[in-house]
Amino acid sequence: MATVVLQTGGAGFFGRRIAEKIREAGYELVTPDLPDFNLMDYASVEKAVKEIGPEIVVHPAAYYGGLGICMREPANLFYRNVIMIANILEASSKVNIKRFVSVGSACAYPGNVVGDMKEDDFWSGALHPSVEAYGFTKKVQQVGGRAYQKQYGTIDRKSVV
Repeated sequence: MATVVLQTGGAGFFGRRIAEKIREAGYELVTPDLPDFNLMDYASVEKAVKEIGPEIVVHPAAYYGGLGICMREPANLFYRNVIMIANILEASSKVNIKRFVSVGSACAYPGNVVGDMKEDDFWSGALHPSVEAYGFTKKVQQVGGRAYQKQYGTIDRKSVV
């Protein structure tokens, strides 16, 4: 029996490519979508996670659309993405998740990084003002994953990316 992976955002630009790689690796992939899986509604997320019973959750879903949306809708970006990550982490803590993979973004790195970004740069400075709201939600994902691992021990700390 293959390991069950629940992936959010499986129909999105980035999510489709991640889903393809997960399937190629031989995992049983479930990519629920609206209306049965609404990341903005905790009850919907909890129900789906409990029914699917995944061992791994991969979370690339995000409310995003490039620099234009970062400039026009910073409050919407912040609110929607924080709610989504809070809902999927809380629901994941209710089942025996072995691994939670939180997909990041270059927007979460400091705005003054010169050259190639390194993992060590992640917390080394302020975000660029143009992407601050979205970038910060990716930092929230990392902190949230560590908090849930610390309190519930259900999410492998090393797998929160």
